[in-house]
Amino acid sequence: DFKPSRCDDEDSLKKAGCTQLGIENPRGTVTIYKNKPVTNCKTDGEQNLRPDEIIQIQPQKLTLNLRS
Repeated sequence: DFKPSRCDDEDSLKKAGCTQLGIENPRGTVTIYKNKPVTNCKTDGEQNLRPDEIIQIQPQKLTLNLRS
């Protein structure tokens, strides 16, 4: 007897008898719009950067689409 399983990995579902058409496995995507390098105080500190010019996280702007 086949007992359907909703939450399992793709290989396990195939081994259990699910067809490829019966398996939904959506993937997420990442789109990066702004990815400036992080400010390095040793190399960039001599430039007297303004606070709005200092970068502390990378990437700065992105969009995530999760399992769509």
